[in-house]
Amino acid sequence: MCKAPSVFDAANTTSDAITADYSWLTSSFLADVRDWELDMAADMLDVTTLSTTTAATVFRSFAVGLQEATATIDRIASTGTTGPAFFDRFTLQQDLVVELHTQWADKYEAYARVASDSFANPLDALTEEAVTLQLDGLVGYSTI
Repeated sequence: MCKAPSVFDAANTTSDAITADYSWLTSSFLADVRDWELDMAADMLDVTTLSTTTAATVFRSFAVGLQEATATIDRIASTGTTGPAFFDRFTLQQDLVVELHTQWADKYEAYARVASDSFANPLDALTEEAVTLQLDGLVGYSTI
């Protein structure tokens, strides 16, 4: 996934060469994810205009404003020696690429930042981690 979209200018016909700068991100797999949830929302802006002569406007009108998305990942916390999976990204505020795969062989993909990371450590069950991700920019959808 490329952080910035690539733009090619077809009007430049003096050269056949195209130069593109890309950075590759390290891939990793997050095991023990039990479930995830993706919530997308948009601000609804009130654009109702009221008539001064007939007062015929009965219903409000809305337009879509800014959009946002958050993802929540519930997982069994790792017992490895590397520490909690999201703790470093949370404290350093590093962005990450998130791919949320469904059971129907498709996925959602976006850049994200860790908004919260919480742990539950009951005496009679596995340690659980709940991570909330604030998605940053566009959310992509594709089949695998």
